[in-house]
Amino acid sequence: MRDECQALAFHEQKIAPSVVSADALNEPRMKDQLESERCARYMKALSEGDRLKIIQTLLEGPRSVGDVAELMHSPLQNISHHLRCLANAGLLDSRREGKFIYYAINPKIYRKATARKPTRALEFGCCRIELGG
Repeated sequence: MRDECQALAFHEQKIAPSVVSADALNEPRMKDQLESERCARYMKALSEGDRLKIIQTLLEGPRSVGDVAELMHSPLQNISHHLRCLANAGLLDSRREGKFIYYAINPKIYRKATARKPTRALEFGCCRIELGG
């Protein structure tokens, strides 16, 4: 099975100074206010419907792989794969207790409902995904 969640690292290609004019070298680079690479990594990981369902199962707190598989009526291997993809993207935290791994939504991006903001959300910086009441 091909793992679609592998992160790829891109390196800038060095350009010989003789190829680029002096004016072009002095131009400021665009400021990436959206942190596009990080945001794209989050959204790519969530582009699978089962992964959005997994996020919903974790809204009330950490769950083991088996707990999530049971709630979703899905094979353990599939759920384990999706959980690893979400964790590799930085959306989930994990901890091991004996032979079990428990996953939780990364608290750095998860916003619980409050009186001021009554909707739970995943806050990516570039955008937010509201998760309902």
